[in-house]
Amino acid sequence: MRTSAMVAALLAAALAACATHELDPELKAEAEKPLICSGAEQCTAAWRAGQVWVATHSGYKVQTVSDSILQTYGPPGAISSTYAYELLRMPQGDGTERIVIKPFCGSIPLCSASPLEVAVDFKRTVTNAIGRSTAAAPTQ
Repeated sequence: MRTSAMVAALLAAALAACATHELDPELKAEAEKPLICSGAEQCTAAWRAGQVWVATHSGYKVQTVSDSILQTYGPPGAISSTYAYELLRMPQGDGTERIVIKPFCGSIPLCSASPLEVAVDFKRTVTNAIGRSTAAAPTQ
């Protein structure tokens, strides 16, 4: 009986926590909008900004890093309130690249931000870096 009561209490707490992460349509749209850079300079700046963002926002150490992927240790399967990340840099074949972030939290109700909020913060940071690299580029 005690186990049933504990499970019920945990389920109620998880559902209550989920309610705090309500789905905002504007946030969802911004999170799902592709992050595209153009040209070597802009894409290098975006990739570097993305790497720094992941390194400073993840509760886990970086496990794998290359010019096209960055992965941290962490979640899948772990119960944790800390995000782990996978970052991908994907050439699109037209001189542009798409940068994709995949946030993983071991227990969404325990995480301080929703995956959408995390993705939007990441995209805003990288987009600002793209803007700075474009503004700093010499004019010809």
